[in-house]
Amino acid sequence: MKQKNKVDTTHKDYKKRSLDYFMINDLMEGERAIKEAGTKYLPMLTGMKNNQKGKEAYERYKNRGEFFNAFERTVKGVIGSIFRVPPDYGDIKEEDLKTVGVDGCPFDIIVSRTVKEVVGKGRIGILIDADSNEEVVERKAYMAVYYAEDIINWRTNYVEGKEKLTFLVLRESVELEDPQDPFNVIEKEQYRVFTIENGKCKVQLWEKKKDKVSGEKFFTSKTFIPTVSGKQIDYIPFIIILSLIHI
Repeated sequence: MKQKNKVDTTHKDYKKRSLDYFMINDLMEGERAIKEAGTKYLPMLTGMKNNQKGKEAYERYKNRGEFFNAFERTVKGVIGSIFRVPPDYGDIKEEDLKTVGVDGCPFDIIVSRTVKEVVGKGRIGILIDADSNEEVVERKAYMAVYYAEDIINWRTNYVEGKEKLTFLVLRESVELEDPQDPFNVIEKEQYRVFTIENGKCKVQLWEKKKDKVSGEKFFTSKTFIPTVSGKQIDYIPFIIILSLIHI
């Protein structure tokens, strides 16, 4: 029996563009990633058979080739033009921009990532969040960047004449210590779901576990209510930045 609440359900626009997102990732990584993808980008020649001898011939054929990455060069050229003039952050203190990223990175890095993704894929998202330590009076806010391939589902509604994000699903990958091997890490996929209920924002973390009946099943591992200065917020603190072709 299939589970009804499939948190990994994707938006129709995501379905249309997702293959492009992953191809662009390969293009930006360059020749190594393109060659590792094998027949995805370079089909076998007609005379190559799908056996050991044919596979060896294909590997020689693939490794001899050179990939001219016009896409990567174009993206880098556009980014260079954009940053020819340094960004002006106005009256914001430089000290306040040094560690605004979730991983402690400076604001300049977030700007660079944002421009690269918008030029390349046409979409990126930024989540505004804060430390989860409730005992801290003034919790530190930070920005978390989400790439287009991880913004999998969303809905908007018009509220008082303005388009407002009312539903959002973000895919995340977290690293956990391997209980069997202290030198190894285990990657786990989870989904961060934002909803507006009774006019207030609610966040749930969903995970996947194996089920004897259905094979795999999603469940809610954590629920929390985001607040600012102790008050619940009535919006989803996420900004989607688009290129003109996505608007």
